Amino acid sequence: MSPLRLGVLAYPGCFASEVFGVPDLLAMATHVAAAQGSPQPAYETSVISPRRRVVASGGSVLDVSAMRPVDVLVVPGFELSPTLDLDAALANLGPEVASIRSQAASGNAVVSICVGAFLVAEAGLLDGREATTSWLFADRFARRYADVRLRQESLVVTDRGVTTTAAFSAMYDFALQLIREHDGPRVARSTARIALVDDAPAMTCPPSPRSST
Repeated sequence: MSPLRLGVLAYPGCFASEVFGVPDLLAMATHVAAAQGSPQPAYETSVISPRRRVVASGGSVLDVSAMRPVDVLVVPGFELSPTLDLDAALANLGPEVASIRSQAASGNAVVSICVGAFLVAEAGLLDGREATTSWLFADRFARRYADVRLRQESLVVTDRGVTTTAAFSAMYDFALQLIREHDGPRVARSTARIALVDDAPAMTCPPSPRSST
């Protein structure tokens, strides 16, 4: 079986730590799986963007690849402050919102980290769906996206192929469940122990095109 293709959408102002958090944990899982006898890597990860150059929050310049088809698209969060002009910020991210919408239209799973849910909602993917986001900005999210059924008490919510996570650390809950689905619970437990993250299941992983066939 070919590797699961996971792409992380990089964009101006995104948190670099959230760009690399899930791929780094999947890289650990790949090594763990190899040590346990897996014949080939289970994941192919990339950082993708509709832009040629991306400067993340804090001024970090990210190396990015052009947009490409993926099985799972991860949308990291960004530096959202109470004084940020959210209308202007999201308007400036029009290419990213269009890319999210396009990936979803192709039947690919979409996952947001923390306030990355704002971009996913802006793409219209959360209308009529349950979702979560950072508790700090949950009220602001609810006012802006009234058609979304917000579950701000939940760490991770999956609804019909779209997954949202509540905060920075919740991305590891998502990543570990992805590992459970594709490498099994033994690899997930070992990976969690190496990374010192909680391995208690927190969600049902969004199905990839492969897992449904």
